This record gives sequence, structure tokens and C-alpha cells, in this order.
Amino acid sequence: MKYNGGFPEPNIFNFSEGQQGVFNDLISFTDNDINIEMFYERFSGPTLKGIVPFARDPFGNYLCFDYRNNHFSPKIVFLNHEEETLLLVCDTFNDLLKQLYSLEDTK
Repeated sequence: MKYNGGFPEPNIFNFSEGQQGVFNDLISFTDNDINIEMFYERFSGPTLKGIVPFARDPFGNYLCFDYRNNHFSPKIVFLNHEEETLLLVCDTFNDLLKQLYSLEDTK
């Protein structure tokens, strides 16, 4: 409840293969216009079954929990919304939070 729809700072992360991504905002679960339930319904088809979005980047892509192989400890994946491709980010949500940094940190 405290961070519903929030914008994390720092907000830069690296994919498991080294590319850089941006954790723009958490998807709201209370907003009437756009909320996590709407995204969940969109991702309930056979190709994305078990993928649950929880955040977005500035370009319309999603950070998601990947429950396909483990229902208790989902990996974090990045969903490219145009190609519907998944990239591994890290093994756990805690790992994602621990690795967030700002561009100023790299200077």
C-alpha cells in the first residue's frame, strides 16, 4: 500500500546479460484507469501464462514475476511489449531491489 504506483529511486538495473534497463514505476493496484488487474488479464493467454507484470519502463515494457518454473520464488524478467520476448533480469525481487542504482553512481 505504501508504494502503490510509486517511482523508485535509484531506478537503473542491469539485465543478467549486462544490458541496462530502467525501473520507471510500479503498476498501481488501485487506480481506476490503469491498474495491475488490467495487465494481469492481458497476460493470461497461453504464451505469457505465469508471467505477472508489476512495473513498467518509460517505453511501455514491463518488469514481471515469472512463475512458470517456480510458484514460490519467481524470477524477475523483462517483457518487451512489441516483440513479446522475455529477458532474464535476476533471480528474485530482492535481488532486483539490491542492484538498483542511479546514473550518477556510475560517474
